[in-house]
Amino acid sequence: MVKAVIGLGSNLGDSKRHLMNAVKELNRYDGIRVTDISSLYLTKPVGPQDQNYFINAVAVIDTGYSAHDLLDVLHQVENSHHRRRIRHWGERTLDLDILFFGNEVIDTEDLQVPHPEIVNRAFVIIPLLEIDSSYAMPDGRYLRDMIPGLPEDDLRQMRRLSYDCAKKPDTLKLKLKNAGKNCSFSASGSVSAGENSGRAGHSANRELVCDYLTVKEWFRYRTVLKGRKV
Repeated sequence: MVKAVIGLGSNLGDSKRHLMNAVKELNRYDGIRVTDISSLYLTKPVGPQDQNYFINAVAVIDTGYSAHDLLDVLHQVENSHHRRRIRHWGERTLDLDILFFGNEVIDTEDLQVPHPEIVNRAFVIIPLLEIDSSYAMPDGRYLRDMIPGLPEDDLRQMRRLSYDCAKKPDTLKLKLKNAGKNCSFSASGSVSAGENSGRAGHSANRELVCDYLTVKEWFRYRTVLKGRKV
């Protein structure tokens, strides 16, 4: 079995439901066992800005598939959600990417692992560090050390989704030891990094930060996964 990391994203339809169902569908394959999932995050789109904000997350899996067979499975799941490739970095009902496949480095026409855009993607690095703050690239570089290089605007506009809007939790911090900057989540769900951690985040789509039903189901499913009951 190989430990792999899958990136999930959606900005069409019921995006949170697309991601929830995708994780469950992956877990039903004989060659895949989902072991953990990050929180859900609201993020600004990459590329064309005339589209909805995305809901993103990452999932950690154990798999007996080869990397290319796993890619085929991801395409099957995307197709079951009526994924259409309209334009580069455009809108989609579901996007599934292999971010890491063990420590393998793969460079073929249809698959590059680690995903070449990881170092530029807050919506990949932050969720994965939430799961494992010591995660590293195959070449030994720690993801936590890449936070200072992430686009500041992406971090400011990023929100971790909550299902309990009435409760005001204490600030949840990612303890990134030896990192150049710390990353934290405010009670409102905004993500900040470094010396400017007090800066206010983007207010657009703030109504999407709290969503009781789907997000609560997501967190419950994560608890089940971590308890190894699936």
